[in-house]
Amino acid sequence: MRVDHKTRKQATIEDLVEPRKVKHISQATAGMEEWIGALDNTTIHMVLDEFMRRPTVRQLAKENGINDKLFMRAFKSFRDYCTPADLNSVDVALLVLFSDISKGGKDCEMLYPFFLDHSKQVFPHLEAMDDLRIISDLTQPHNWYPEARSITRKIFFHAGPTNSGKTYHALKRFGEAKSAVFCGPLKLLATEVFNRTNGLGIPCDLVTGEERRISNF
Repeated sequence: MRVDHKTRKQATIEDLVEPRKVKHISQATAGMEEWIGALDNTTIHMVLDEFMRRPTVRQLAKENGINDKLFMRAFKSFRDYCTPADLNSVDVALLVLFSDISKGGKDCEMLYPFFLDHSKQVFPHLEAMDDLRIISDLTQPHNWYPEARSITRKIFFHAGPTNSGKTYHALKRFGEAKSAVFCGPLKLLATEVFNRTNGLGIPCDLVTGEERRISNF
C-alpha cells in the first residue's frame, strides 16, 4: 500500500494499477450480416447500459475481485472494445450475443463471461486474485509450514515472578541442550545471551530484525 501524504489517504491497488489496452483482431466472417442483422453501436450501447445496472453483474464482479471502482474502469474499456468504428474487429460470438439480446432472445447478464475475460486482460492482476487471497490469509497460522510442524520438539516453559530466576534457569537449560532456540523480547537481552553463551564456548548465533551474527565456533 502507498500513502499519499498530500491527502493522507492510503492508496489501494485499484489506484495503482493502470488498465491495459486490448487490441482488436479482425473477426470478419462470411455471412456475418445474417447473424447480427442490423446491429449497430447504438444498440450495443443500450444493451451495455442495462448490463452495467444489473445488481447480479456487480455481485459477480465483486466475487472475482472487481470492486465498484475497478468495475467502472473495466466496463468503460469493455464498452470501447465492443463499439469500435468497424464492428468486424469484434469477436463474432460477442456480436451474435448482442444481436440476440437486442431481439429479446437472451438476457444481457450472459455478457458477463465476456466482460470478465476482458477485465482480466485489462487488469492482469485479477488472474492472480485467488493466489493473492491465499498468500494474504493470516487467519490460520496453525496450517503454516507443515513440514516444520511435523518435527517433534521439546519445549520448556519457565514461569514465575520478577527476579525469580526464570531467565537464569532457561539459559542454563539452553546451554545444556544439543540444539535450542532462545527467544528474547529485547535486542539487548538477545545480544547478552549471544555474547555470554559464546563466551562459555557454546556455539550460538544471533538473529534479530536488524542483524544476523553467526558464531565463530
